Amino acid sequence: MYTILVSDHHFTIGDPKTPQAWLEYTLHENVLTLVHTEVTSVLQGQGVAGQLVSFAVAYARHFNLKVVPLCEYAAGQFAKKAEYRDVLLNP
Repeated sequence: MYTILVSDHHFTIGDPKTPQAWLEYTLHENVLTLVHTEVTSVLQGQGVAGQLVSFAVAYARHFNLKVVPLCEYAAGQFAKKAEYRDVLLNP
């Protein structure tokens, strides 16, 4: 498992200025919108994108936020994992 940092509208792995993986989000009022997930070739195939989505869910729970997964990958994870549905804005 990698250390995930919270930076300006991104959850990142690696240096936030040049991350090896990231999940871009927007935050408006109490809605966390997951916009785009990107994993560089160095980390591909290691489940890193899934870790980023899992972190976003934990972040949403901690701060009592609802989530809108616009990112195709994140939306797929929400569809597969019933345990994430409690944070969905429109389950």
